[in-house]
Amino acid sequence: MKRLAILVVLAGPAAKSQTLPYGALGRIARQAAGPAGPNPLDATGFPPRPPKEGELPPPETDDAEFRIVAAGRTRQQGNKIVLSDGVEFLYRGYTVKGRRAEGDLGTSVFVIAGDAAIFGKDAIVHGDRIEANFAAKTYVADHPHPVPLRPSRRPHVPKPPHRRPVA
Repeated sequence: MKRLAILVVLAGPAAKSQTLPYGALGRIARQAAGPAGPNPLDATGFPPRPPKEGELPPPETDDAEFRIVAAGRTRQQGNKIVLSDGVEFLYRGYTVKGRRAEGDLGTSVFVIAGDAAIFGKDAIVHGDRIEANFAAKTYVADHPHPVPLRPSRRPHVPKPPHRRPVA
């Protein structure tokens, strides 16, 4: 805090005598303050969740074609493809979403990062980072989130009979 106060005192006369570009003073103050350090709200003392390995759920469709639904940036060189800035694509019957994806169409191995999700017929594979082998139908999910199941058929639940309020 002393560094920041000294910087503000020293920068005061300089700021009056010359114009700094927008945001320059904030950058200078952050550099002088140093790294932020650990977040005091982060939980400590708990072991990290191990990666989850498993088989992919059955695909939603039989379509094996690779189609990009949404991506900010795309780059393809031969069979290698890189998608970034929010991605959604269809591959081998699965819908895949994340912030970034890299894969090889020859080996059918993809790495999806940033709130990654693979939607199957009956389940969703969800994690911070998922490495999926669509040919072998396997995956490894880092920091897996709870996997909500999506039943392919909704069970019939009868509605309770309507009752009139008693006057």
